[in-house]
Amino acid sequence: CTLRAAIEETNALGGSNSITFDIPNTESGHSGGIWTISPGSALPDVTDAMTLDATTQTGWTSTPVVELNGIGAGGTTDGLQILSANVEIRGFAINRFGGDGIKVESTSTGNVAIAGNHIGLDPTGLIDRGNGGRGIDLQTGSGPTTVGGTAAADRNIIAGNGSNGVIIWGSDGNTVIGNYVGTDVTGNTSIPNGQDGIYLGGTSDNNTIGQPGAGNVLSGNGHDGLELNDASTGNVIQANIIGLGADGTTIVANARHGVVIYNGVNNTQIGGNGAGEGNVISGNTVNGITFDGNGGITTANNTVAGNFIGTDSAGLLDRGNGGAGIYFFTGANTTTIGGATSGHRNVISGNGTDGIYLQDAGTTDNII
Repeated sequence: CTLRAAIEETNALGGSNSITFDIPNTESGHSGGIWTISPGSALPDVTDAMTLDATTQTGWTSTPVVELNGIGAGGTTDGLQILSANVEIRGFAINRFGGDGIKVESTSTGNVAIAGNHIGLDPTGLIDRGNGGRGIDLQTGSGPTTVGGTAAADRNIIAGNGSNGVIIWGSDGNTVIGNYVGTDVTGNTSIPNGQDGIYLGGTSDNNTIGQPGAGNVLSGNGHDGLELNDASTGNVIQANIIGLGADGTTIVANARHGVVIYNGVNNTQIGGNGAGEGNVISGNTVNGITFDGNGGITTANNTVAGNFIGTDSAGLLDRGNGGAGIYFFTGANTTTIGGATSGHRNVISGNGTDGIYLQDAGTTDNII
């Protein structure tokens, strides 16, 4: 049956069910080993537990062979909208929808997995076919969702979208690991999302962005690689490459800062003193990391440890950010840069202006 009918039937069945793919070569929409599904209106919302697994389609090896092309769906239609817990979306190319590629919302969601997709790109992962909105949109109450995973097959390539690659808004406990956000499938060539690679706001707490062995590449985006906003707390940022390519050497600059901690964001951990926890934050157009209290709102109790800021991933080559390595604006207080052991040490070198800049008397009680 059609994908539309399959989602409707699975919603109606109850329990946890799977949609798998075995579209024949003779089906309309097949060309060059790709099966393109072109809905003429919004697909049904996913309202019950289910797995949509396009890797089951004959011909799949490592990149998507089933494409959802939203050019005919109309308006600001989203590609897939998830309103249920226990949902997995795997193995699609989702592109050219007027709205978001995938939207997860409603307090009934949780244990959602989004893995192995190209969102905003063609199936090869080399051509920009961006959605008009965000690539992935995690809305209020939608956690926990896992975007990506620890295996190469789990990696989402999220690029070319009109707004943020990923937005986490009022959503707690999500995990974003192992993805390329703002680049093509190689991880070394920019296909910008129009705004940030990842934007986290609306008071989103206790999210994990990267982990040892499964960091993200957040590079080549139209604004910042990663922005945390709106008094969010307890978020952990580890093992990511921000402003360079996946090879850890090629500059793939975000158009503004690497990481922005803004507007009352507290208790953020950037890096760590354990093996593989540090980030590489280099090559960005302005600052590597910017702490900003937004005119005096306290942004406090954050830590920066074990990172390379302005070098390549080995800490040996100059890949400086255009501005400062770390920049504190007014209201950015009680943050610790470094620490007591060699594992806490940041290497902050090669940057265009200062290594660390504390703006004025409104920036207090920081420890370097």
